[in-house]
Amino acid sequence: MTIRRYIRPQGWALPSTTPKEGQDAGATSGAPAQGGAPAPTPGVPATQTTVPLWKQPAVLAAGATALVATSVTVYALTRDSKSQRLEAELERQAREAMKR
Repeated sequence: MTIRRYIRPQGWALPSTTPKEGQDAGATSGAPAQGGAPAPTPGVPATQTTVPLWKQPAVLAAGATALVATSVTVYALTRDSKSQRLEAELERQAREAMKR
């Protein structure tokens, strides 16, 4: 079984809907549907509306995880520098108090 088996002139075809030997893979029989839209083909699943990639649940979860991890890292790094500055200031004040 190769990928070429599933490629037809009109594009990708689902394995369950590929025509058998001797069947036509082209247009359906019958008159065109009213309003210019083609009539649904029996046995072929209706097309699903595609959701943009950024709205997929897995992408949203990965983005939220990355955002939280970045926020925690930035918070931890800035907190450490603030703590170091505070400790340095307290040590300076303690040395001044000891000199007096």
